[in-house]
Amino acid sequence: MGAGKGRSRRTASKQGQEKRLLSYLADLDLELYLVGGRVRDQLLSGTTSNDLDFIVLGKEEAEVLSYLNRHGRAEVTGESFGVIRFRPRAFPGTEVEIALPRKEVSTGPAHRDFAVEHGGHISLAEDLERRDFTVNAIAESLKTGERVDPYGGAADLETRTLRLVHPDAFSEDPLRILRGMQMVSRFELQPTEETKEAMQASSAQLEHIAGERKMAEMDKLLKGANRRDALNLLRDTGALQYVFPHLAKTVDVEQNHYHAYDVYTHCVEVCAA
Repeated sequence: MGAGKGRSRRTASKQGQEKRLLSYLADLDLELYLVGGRVRDQLLSGTTSNDLDFIVLGKEEAEVLSYLNRHGRAEVTGESFGVIRFRPRAFPGTEVEIALPRKEVSTGPAHRDFAVEHGGHISLAEDLERRDFTVNAIAESLKTGERVDPYGGAADLETRTLRLVHPDAFSEDPLRILRGMQMVSRFELQPTEETKEAMQASSAQLEHIAGERKMAEMDKLLKGANRRDALNLLRDTGALQYVFPHLAKTVDVEQNHYHAYDVYTHCVEVCAA
């Protein structure tokens, strides 16, 4: 068997397993919704990502745990955020994460400075409201396929627009600035003027974000096809100095007549190539 055929069969097998898993979860007596990257990627390109993020509505944590433990093993893995790890008996070796809807309130400049409330009394709309960009604030019912899109994320995907759900998104969590940058690179989205202005206004807060968290987003950015625009957006919003300070120092540094660009542009063009 050729390597290509082998990969195709493994991919088909994995997709078939996932389809059966989603059908199984949809048949549970729970109101489950897919949210986040999986819904976004399906709408954007028709492809399915590996992201499987679920929200369960209308039940408190103890009720969800009690129900799921009748169908496998369930335990709280993110107590502060209402996240449950579920290993269904019908799918040995499979693990999914199911979260209760939550609301978050910023209490300081760092990434973890949040007061979190979660539970069945919080609506899906309230949960989606806490998210960063409209294209990430879309949910889809597992049972009916109904799409919940209160902020017009699907329309923004069609026009490749990056738009904030609410104006305080970056001040509440400045890491979202870099998440937006890597989405510019990976999905060729273009931020609105309001989004760019908000990035610029909060860029200095990136100083409070741990380096490894910043580099996780930059790794995605540098692998995206539109990395030139994303790097220039980092420069234009003032975020570059908090991510790649040495590169920021090369902006407008001229070279001799043998070079077509200044040092910064040269570095970016090499990266883009």
